[in-house]
Amino acid sequence: MSGHTYGTVVDPGYDDPTALLTGEWGPDQMARGIVFSVNQQDSPNQEVELRLRSHLSAHSCTGYEIGWRVSPNRAAYMGIARWNGKLGDFTPLVTHYGAKFGVSHGDVIEAIAIGNVISAYKNGVLQARVRDETFLTGLPGMGTYWGPGTNTDFGLSQFMATDQITDPKTPDKTYCLRNDRSRLRH
Repeated sequence: MSGHTYGTVVDPGYDDPTALLTGEWGPDQMARGIVFSVNQQDSPNQEVELRLRSHLSAHSCTGYEIGWRVSPNRAAYMGIARWNGKLGDFTPLVTHYGAKFGVSHGDVIEAIAIGNVISAYKNGVLQARVRDETFLTGLPGMGTYWGPGTNTDFGLSQFMATDQITDPKTPDKTYCLRNDRSRLRH
């Protein structure tokens, strides 16, 4: 299906399909996406993710994942996790459950890292904020998760990222996109 991102899960279990932007990036970063979803289902989980300060290499994934379950009901959740390197080695930093934390088609999700503070927004409303100093550099990106195989029914229809955050007191309202950030690395 064209017009949106989606991922393929080869072997379920903490190996979320992830794509990172390339190039040189400053430590303060913002990523934003618009959720695409048709035929929402609660089993298995459908999850959309934004990545900040991340690195991928053979058998290693580090950085911050900010994820939302694509679900409009009480099974929904959102959370911020730190990926520490090895497959399945991650640390949940904050997780919230309930319908207001789920996302549906057209919702705008945003993640911002300034200094040691990571914030997550849905439709402009702050949903979570944590402090963590483990990763202060890396690349922004996106990801998805669900059960085995490919599911083209959900993902992101738009994605952007920047490291040009002009006013750290209002990072959710003041940023501009650099035009040289369009290449993705899988």
